[in-house]
Formats: sequence, C-alpha cells, structure tokens
Amino acid sequence: MWLVLLVPLIGPGVALLDPGRLAAPGPAWYVRRWGVLAMAIQVVVLALAVGATWYSGHSKREAAKHRAHEIQIAVERWGVDTEWGVPATLEELIQQGYLESMPINPYTKRPMRCIPWGDPPCAGDVSYLPVFTAGNDQHYGGYVIIVYGPRCYAGEDIDGDGTKDQVLACLSGSGLWPRDVIKAYQGQLLEGWTTVPPPNRVIPTCSGD
Repeated sequence: MWLVLLVPLIGPGVALLDPGRLAAPGPAWYVRRWGVLAMAIQVVVLALAVGATWYSGHSKREAAKHRAHEIQIAVERWGVDTEWGVPATLEELIQQGYLESMPINPYTKRPMRCIPWGDPPCAGDVSYLPVFTAGNDQHYGGYVIIVYGPRCYAGEDIDGDGTKDQVLACLSGSGLWPRDVIKAYQGQLLEGWTTVPPPNRVIPTCSGD
C-alpha cells in the first residue's frame, strides 16, 4: 500500500536530480524546482493523512471488540457462579459487581450503549441477547453479544437476510449458533429455549468475587 502511495514521487524526484538542467540554473529553473518540491511535499502529507485515518479507524474497531470481550468475560463469570445461568440484562452484571460500569465506547468516549436487536446502531453500541432453557426447572442459559461498527463499515450478515448488519464481532456462549438466537428474538421457534427469563433462575449474591 505504501509503495503505491510513493509512486507519484518518482517523477518529482527525477526532475530534481536531472543533471542536464543543473549546469545553468536561472530564475525559471528555481521556480520550476520549488513547484515540483511543493507538489512532492503535498503528496507525502496526503499519504500520511490517509495512513493515519486508516490506522485510527482500525484501532477503534479493535478497541470496540476488546471491550465487548470484557462484557463476555463478565457474563461467563456469572455463569460459573450460577452453574451456567446468564444474566437477563447487562445491568444485572453491574448490580452484582461483575462489571463496575459499561466499558467505554472508543468512538464516543462514553459508556457503551446496549440497544435492542434490530434498532439502528451507532458505532460502538452493543446488543445483548440472552436465552434460557424452557419448560423445566433448569436455569441454564446462553447468550449472544453483538458489537457494532460505524455506518461506513458493512460488517457481517449475522441474521441471514442477505444484507450486512454493521457488525464488528458476534460473541456467543452455550454452544448455540448466533443466528439461531437472533431468530428467537425475531419470533421464530428455538426448540427448548425462550427469551423470557424464568422465575426460578439463580441470581448470584457473591458480587462477582
């Protein structure tokens, strides 16, 4: 990539080193050479700006993924303390001490927002989709955590409708396919599972310790 950006410098470089015109320089020669040099400087500045913009966008995407993993680790810790249950909301993770607060959104520098699946996302938002075993006394659960990128980022097609969903990463637990969990939130049958938290599910009281 960087080699391609340096191609426009070849012409100015050759012109500056042209031995045939160095013998008798005049005012026009200096004007021409300074113009070429200014153009070369502009190309270098543009290349650096493009590189800095790309690096900034890439680093923010990676930071958003990392912070979604922080949320996933807190959900998994909840699962260990409840024999593999899951919280009904991310707020429960904060209430019980598994998260001090929502991680900081690298795009807005504010706490990440948790939005319902299907709502238009902004960069750095997350969706949390828990599911629970249904029809028995178990409290086992699964989940999907989705983190979104900026609108210019097409991302993955995670619901199978053929369009990109602006998704940076899709994290899941319990061995369920993320697409199956999403279908459950779209009203399609997921046999043996429900999106409604059962009344008998275990809430940890250890505050994450």
